[in-house]
Amino acid sequence: ANLIQDQRPKEKIDLNELIDEVTYKMEDLIFETKTEILRSKLPAIHAIPYQLFILFQELIRNSIHFAKPEQVPHIEILEWKNGRPGFTVIAIRDRGVGFSNDYAERIFRIFEQLEPRSAPGKGIGLAMCSRIMLNHGGRIWAEGSPDEGASFFMEFPGKPEPV
Repeated sequence: ANLIQDQRPKEKIDLNELIDEVTYKMEDLIFETKTEILRSKLPAIHAIPYQLFILFQELIRNSIHFAKPEQVPHIEILEWKNGRPGFTVIAIRDRGVGFSNDYAERIFRIFEQLEPRSAPGKGIGLAMCSRIMLNHGGRIWAEGSPDEGASFFMEFPGKPEPV
């Protein structure tokens, strides 16, 4: 509910520092699962800090939870350069179990899970991510391939700023 009603001002956020904070808070999970997180140098964007923290935390957690059982989770975070002019697009990619693109929109609906019996969680994380992007005047979408992984793209209004 707080995500819907929040009217806090946006601030310039260095995404590199934000990812450092998120991974620090998640260090136990990252260590236990031996997750590898690679990232390129990311820009700064204007956003609501705590909402962006939740956004990246949920997407990283999602990639860890949907890793292939026999593999170490591998996550890449990068600025996607093929976005629309005037927007900044950040991508999070994994090599997990993936999904069929037929379900690409459905996964952002609240309480929706593609495989509820095998998946942890309650089906709210990606719905929160969608709401956060809506609050920022942007959008989020996903592309997947069964057994090959998933990519999540976050499109923020405004050009990327150097840090």
